[in-house]
Amino acid sequence: MDYLKDKANKAVETVQGKGAEANAEADKEAFKGNAPGLGLKDQLNAGKEYVVDKKDQKSHEAKADAHDAKAEAR
Repeated sequence: MDYLKDKANKAVETVQGKGAEANAEADKEAFKGNAPGLGLKDQLNAGKEYVVDKKDQKSHEAKADAHDAKAEAR
């Protein structure tokens, strides 16, 4: 049962990591000025959000790997 729980947790973390990755890419494009109608303040905020989203992505990826390793160790 714990094996399935760990695999489910891995799946959840993987999905959350992919969501953070998608957000980061959108923020990167906005920061580069590739989103119409954004002012400088919006671009700078997008740059800040890019960093936060990349951190979240890496965190979720690490948690997914940890859940996978835990499941495989059972």
